[in-house]
Amino acid sequence: FFSSVVVLVMSKASNRYLNRLLHDVDDAEEGHCKSQMDRLWYTFDKDRSGALEGQEFKDCVAAITRYLQGDLVQEGEQGLDPEKIKRTVTQLMDPNGDGRITKTEMEANLKMLLDACEE
Repeated sequence: FFSSVVVLVMSKASNRYLNRLLHDVDDAEEGHCKSQMDRLWYTFDKDRSGALEGQEFKDCVAAITRYLQGDLVQEGEQGLDPEKIKRTVTQLMDPNGDGRITKTEMEANLKMLLDACEE
């Protein structure tokens, strides 16, 4: 039981941290989000391979999906389908569909995705 509680608390703290990083990237002016983007990248690239693949890729997509879903709910969007948001995030973050995101791809695609959701 205790270990389950610890995992839950750590998961919530991690989600808050990722949401904060995504919020910082989202709110940064064009060209001024480099440090926030770097922190976000290194949070996901746990093995320091220079690419997010496998679980790192899934964790990245899940965090962006949660962030966007929360953002859209705050803006009054109703009846959101989390799976549809996840598919859209996956397609936009990994347009070639290889299941792998480089730092360059993330930098280019994430800000575009976040800006598109504001419109």
